[in-house]
Amino acid sequence: MSVSELNTRRAAALAAFDGGNYDEAMRQAEAAQFIVATMADTNRSDGAGSMALSWNSAAIADFIQRCQARLERAAQSSAGGIRRTNVTYARASD
Repeated sequence: MSVSELNTRRAAALAAFDGGNYDEAMRQAEAAQFIVATMADTNRSDGAGSMALSWNSAAIADFIQRCQARLERAAQSSAGGIRRTNVTYARASD
């Protein structure tokens, strides 16, 4: 797994989120989270200074929770206008 794969998943997750496709956004974010989980944090020091590269999987988890909340709200708003009711039919008398 590489950083370019991570960037591809991130871009796909954001595009899906912007388009309201929260299931796909979560799928892409979860894939990105798995990539991050398999990449080691890196610290390097050469005579001129040091560099550190670390991954923030907590931010991905927050994004997934945000998608789940939006998906739940979308489901509630689309089901709000329909409800069951009992109907009794009477025959018209001739």
